[in-house]
Amino acid sequence: MEQKNNDVRKISILILGIVIVLLIVATGTLAYYMFNATNNNVISGSAAKADLNLTVSKTLPTSNGTDNIVLAKYEDIPAGINARCVSGSYAMCQLYTITLTNNATNTSVTVNGSVSFTNTTAPNLSWVLLSNYTSSTSYTSSNLPNSYNTASSTFTNFVSNETINGNQTKTYYLLVWVNDIEEEQTDNGSYTGTVRFVDANGNGVTSTFIS
Repeated sequence: MEQKNNDVRKISILILGIVIVLLIVATGTLAYYMFNATNNNVISGSAAKADLNLTVSKTLPTSNGTDNIVLAKYEDIPAGINARCVSGSYAMCQLYTITLTNNATNTSVTVNGSVSFTNTTAPNLSWVLLSNYTSSTSYTSSNLPNSYNTASSTFTNFVSNETINGNQTKTYYLLVWVNDIEEEQTDNGSYTGTVRFVDANGNGVTSTFIS
């Protein structure tokens, strides 16, 4: 009887060990697929001659209970972007609204708009510029460009030779997500993005946002 009890005890310990290992593996894998998604910081700047003002604010997800970004396939995002940016308690993507205003009355300026990202642990962090966004917009694949950009620490233009007149405001929408490459991925951590608009002389404004 004692031998039988010992065997049962050994089997129970073995099963418990397997369960613990599976939990560790599952949790570790999930951690690679998640990004912390706290509220972004908004920094405003101004340039002398044109008196530019730039803000970047997070538009999606809007739910306070959405804490992380998980993998998303680019072609799956358009299907109702308002819903696709949220899956349960996780964010599938983040949408930022970029607002550039020229407060000067009689001065126009031509600028290039670009963005860079800081995160060496997210090789599949991706972004694309949306032409428009409203909470009622019904997106299909035709609303998105044919290709997307991989996030880079080098500034990449999303708009070139954009003229903004005096007392004019222009709005852009930047969609950010971790692209699903259908292979094991090691993306993790948070990211910092920097948007800037500069003229031909290098004068302009910069705004930083944090995932």
